[in-house]
Amino acid sequence: MPAEERREPEAITGHAEAKSKAPARGARRSFTILGIVLLVVVGCIGTYMLITAGQQSTDDAQVSADLVPIATRVSGPVVEVAIQDNQLVKKGDLVARIDDGDYMAKVKQGEAELSSAKAQAAAADAQVDI
Repeated sequence: MPAEERREPEAITGHAEAKSKAPARGARRSFTILGIVLLVVVGCIGTYMLITAGQQSTDDAQVSADLVPIATRVSGPVVEVAIQDNQLVKKGDLVARIDDGDYMAKVKQGEAELSSAKAQAAAADAQVDI
């Protein structure tokens, strides 16, 4: 056993140097691979940002804007819309035209009833004079 305990210092030193150089090469290699991976990732992100620059996207599809409800005094089918999308509208501007056929018929019916009532009143006045 005394022969085994005696080791030459050069052999131990040479073996230790070989072990210390191996991890340094491995560490350098892993840093190089990590650097290449980071470079590829940064390149991909930069390319994506250049390609999608100026494009808008949404994930909730909601519009936030000032909305003003419009209420009409009369109902009926809309014949004409007098404004365009996103047009500025002021108070009193014509927004839509509603079909007035039903209302004109009622006006004529009212005028006919009025003239009938005037005729009946004239007939009653004539009978009073007799």
